[in-house]
Amino acid sequence: MATLELVRKKRNLVKLTEEYYNALSTNVQLSGANIKMVEISSVTANEGKSTTSVNLAAAFARAGHKTLMIDADNSVMSGVFSSQRKVSGLTDYLSGQAALHEVINDTDLENLDVILSGPVSPNPTGLLQSKQFDALLTDLRVRYDY
Repeated sequence: MATLELVRKKRNLVKLTEEYYNALSTNVQLSGANIKMVEISSVTANEGKSTTSVNLAAAFARAGHKTLMIDADNSVMSGVFSSQRKVSGLTDYLSGQAALHEVINDTDLENLDVILSGPVSPNPTGLLQSKQFDALLTDLRVRYDY
């Protein structure tokens, strides 16, 4: 398992916006005990998906919740995390080229693990609609708080 480090620029942004995302994570928690997954998406680029994802995941992790952030949007997290070695990702796992323990990466933020997207798939929608992805989410719900 690789250890991913939040790059300095993003770490500073997390610190600046910490209270806003703490409030958002509290609102999610108060929305119901059965809410274990939050999806961040948008139609167009540059609307803040990666910023919101990283900051919300960090807020859950800071609160002591075992948190996993999955990057299912190819290369959105490039420039957010860095690693000293090659990292396998979601595409590698869903296509059978990597085991789950090979794609879950710990980070330098306590309680936060990350699955990066991996290489660009010729059919990303097919991978996300697959039985393997459903089974993955079912398994991860047991392992993580969020």
